[in-house]
Amino acid sequence: MIEARKYESDFDDLCTQLKFSINLKKNLIDITCIFLSIELDSINMMTHLSSDKHQKTIQLVNSALTKSSLLYEKLQMLLDFLSFAAKIVVSERIFLR
Repeated sequence: MIEARKYESDFDDLCTQLKFSINLKKNLIDITCIFLSIELDSINMMTHLSSDKHQKTIQLVNSALTKSSLLYEKLQMLLDFLSFAAKIVVSERIFLR
């Protein structure tokens, strides 16, 4: 993080010398961005499911577990969604729950 602040300061100095204006609203280092319901954490360099997708995942799995049978289309939808979620969740945490 200290290194990023140094580069930010160097960049600001260069822009000042070149007489470029800087939009301070867009000049952020430590932010968490949400893109397609995926939280991108620039500090820890990690991704997370957004809270609504996390709740949807729990709801879908609990719903599937309470039923004695599932239609093929419902099972396929659940597996597609879990496949999407598995790409975001850090793999070593999958086995902790």
